[in-house]
Amino acid sequence: MLRMDANRITYRENPLPWPLRAFVLFLGLGVGLGIPAAWLANVGAETSWPVLALVGAVVLVSGGLGGFFLLLALVNTTELWIDPALPGVTRSRRGPLINDIRTMPRHSIGPPALIMREAEDGPFPVLRLPVPGGRPIEMACFDSRAEAERWRDAIAAALRA
Repeated sequence: MLRMDANRITYRENPLPWPLRAFVLFLGLGVGLGIPAAWLANVGAETSWPVLALVGAVVLVSGGLGGFFLLLALVNTTELWIDPALPGVTRSRRGPLINDIRTMPRHSIGPPALIMREAEDGPFPVLRLPVPGGRPIEMACFDSRAEAERWRDAIAAALRA
């Protein structure tokens, strides 16, 4: 969600709904722990090394996939406030793992770039805003390229102010 109130630009990522987070967490635990447990339960002292290698590969792959699901379930959302009246830009990350608020000088943030991404429904605009000390913030909440260009110009003007 991107909005402007009294020259203050606010961007807020939509978090995953809690039922979906719970489902992905359940999948992560099931894949990361359930699958390896079933394979490891059938391993004994007399198991040959090729079978042990296969069991090791299954444990590594399913553990990695389960870890990815857990990370996806616990991902944080970002809020960004750009106020031309203040000397800095405020970024807030909130979620199950990280809760922090950081103020960055406006000059440390790169200019927003408009990127067109391909999808099944056709290309859609994404605004990429590089921030120091983290991944770039990508905003994909636009109905058209023209709307994304207007927001790009408004954000660039607010950063220059």
